[in-house]
Formats: sequence, C-alpha cells, structure tokens
Amino acid sequence: MRSSPSVVGLALGLLVAVSACDTPTVPADTPAYDPTGLTGFRYHWGAGREIAIFVDPTAAPAGTDLTGDVRHAITVWSATTRLGELRARLVPSLADADVIVRHADAPRLVGSGDCAPSAVGAAGQTVFCVDGDVPRILTARAGPPGRVQMEVIVDRDFADDADHFRAIVTHELGHVFGLGAHTGSIDDVMFAFPRRSTPSAADARTLRVLLGTRPDVRF
Repeated sequence: MRSSPSVVGLALGLLVAVSACDTPTVPADTPAYDPTGLTGFRYHWGAGREIAIFVDPTAAPAGTDLTGDVRHAITVWSATTRLGELRARLVPSLADADVIVRHADAPRLVGSGDCAPSAVGAAGQTVFCVDGDVPRILTARAGPPGRVQMEVIVDRDFADDADHFRAIVTHELGHVFGLGAHTGSIDDVMFAFPRRSTPSAADARTLRVLLGTRPDVRF
C-alpha cells in the first residue's frame, strides 16, 4: 500500500547531468517523456473536474504577482488540451480550495502528519500524500477541515527575475496537473531548472496522453 508523501518540485541543491540529443520520433499516443519519473505512479484529477486553486498572498516578496503567475500557468496548461480535459480556476477562500499555492515564507495553512514540505531549500515544491490509491486531505490548521489535497510552495529567492519566477510557478502547476517528472531539456517547462513559462510540444503531448489514461491515483 502506498502511504508516503510525494514532493515533486525543484531541489536546486542537486546536480543534474543533462546530455544533448535529438528528440526521438514517437507515436502521437505516446508521451514525450515518462510522467511518473518522480512519483513512480500516474496521477491526475478526475475527468471534467474543475480544480479550485487558492493563492495565499501572505509574505509576498516585493515585485511578485503570485496570483497573476498562477493565472498564467492555468491558461497555458489548459491550452495544451484539445477537448477541455483540464479545467482550473482561482478561488478566494481556503475552504473552497483543492490546491494551495503560497510563498515559502508564508505560514503553512494545512497539515497532515508526514505530508510536509521538504526541509531542504527549493525553488518550488508540490506536496501531496496518498494512502494506497486515495489522496489524503491536508486538513486546514484553523477553521473547517477543508478539502485541500495539494500544496505548492514557491521561493522567489531562487529566481533571477520575474520571468524566471513565473517559469517556476508554471513548472509547479505542471506537477499539480499530473506531470510527476522532470525532463532533461531546457526547452520544456518541466525541465529540472525551468526557464520557460509556456509548455513545449513535449510537455503538451505528455500531459494530453496522461489525461487520457487511467491514473493509479485520481484526485
């Protein structure tokens, strides 16, 4: 039974070896890269479900627009699908949220045992826990329990500028939507150290294929 936390983010303290190679030709129904590289299992949200995302503005560094960056990420990832398989919206209340996005210095709004962010410094982390094939609710620390199942933490200190920070946010939303992987190509949003904030053809095809397959864990 699977019962451990998944943290699928950017640990910038790690060294990553990237080898240059030509992109292989693969069938259209094959993902461009393995979407389970970090988790070992496929996950995504239920078909037709609208993912509710709450952006916590607490402890925002000067010059950041986390809400705008999350809105951008929703737009560009949604545009990769052809039949509206991916739907997400911003909500004003933690009580209505499936996902929280916050700055690294903001206090944690949810907690559930071992579903905790890593202690190591990272540009971004996407945290969730599953028990077997069932996602765990990350219970709100104050007020009603809520229904949050994922927490995203981003750290402006690791970004060179606003564009780089937007790339980090877009990368983390890729994890939220089901891409539990990092790639070796700087052309991809899901590159281990992202620099672009618009999904590549490889990102888009991988997400489309993933959303069309039965997941091991359905949120």
